[in-house]
Amino acid sequence: MSETVLRLLLSELTTVRVLCRQKTKDGQDCGGVVEVPLGQLIRLGACPICQNDLRHTGNDQFYRALANGIAGLSKDQAAAIEFVIPAKP
Repeated sequence: MSETVLRLLLSELTTVRVLCRQKTKDGQDCGGVVEVPLGQLIRLGACPICQNDLRHTGNDQFYRALANGIAGLSKDQAAAIEFVIPAKP
């Protein structure tokens, strides 16, 4: 059985999409989306829909670690990281 996959090099990542999983003021699932350049991920703030903070517990350390890790590994000369994502029919 054959499978269709998408292969994406880590160095090809330039934009990050953050999906809000919080609740709006009226208790509905928000589902807001913010797309930011990878270098600006550490400046991520509030969701444009529900205005809740998108940083994990209000702390940007995880976004900072992700942005720094991707930037550093993208420049690695010894190896390249590639994500293999199965395509859904």
